Amino acid sequence: MKESPRWLVMLLGPIGCWIAFAWGFLEATVFFIIPDLLLSLTALFAFRKAWKQLGWMILGSILGGVGIYLWTLGAPRMARQLVDAVPFVTEEMWLTVQLSLSQHGASGLVMGPFSGIPYKVYAVESVEKIPLALFVLFSFPARLSRLAGSVLLFGGLGTLFKRKIEARPGLTLALWGLYWVGIYIWYWGNLWGES
Repeated sequence: MKESPRWLVMLLGPIGCWIAFAWGFLEATVFFIIPDLLLSLTALFAFRKAWKQLGWMILGSILGGVGIYLWTLGAPRMARQLVDAVPFVTEEMWLTVQLSLSQHGASGLVMGPFSGIPYKVYAVESVEKIPLALFVLFSFPARLSRLAGSVLLFGGLGTLFKRKIEARPGLTLALWGLYWVGIYIWYWGNLWGES
């Protein structure tokens, strides 16, 4: 059997879990590339390992969200400025989150992941509307609902095309990269069009 490329061995091993944790934390605070990229790549090659990474990613994400929440409690203006400085966070996002949390309370967190609005915006805005315990409690389904979709979609593709993927990991990586470049061109293009 053909030996797996080094990058794939690292992705599917303990290093992949640490990257998932760190990416979840960073995306919940200052990073603007969604962690679905890592999960989707892992799911193409190893569906079960993607679920393990998902758990680490959610843990990192919630810890990052709690950090932003607590910082907002102590220094609301600085926390808002930090999150507002993250690329592609718009004023409309802030207004949408404020309205959602005012109307739906903590359950607004669960609706958020499908709006394209970063979790970090919810972390800042939740301070005035949701106690920390509820923020943490509702963060889990909020993060799981969207991230699990990536694992399921790409895990399904990985299962369907298993032999081709194992035979051509480099081509799989290239096609995966093209897919995400296309998604981001579309997403960022829409954000620029709205502003």
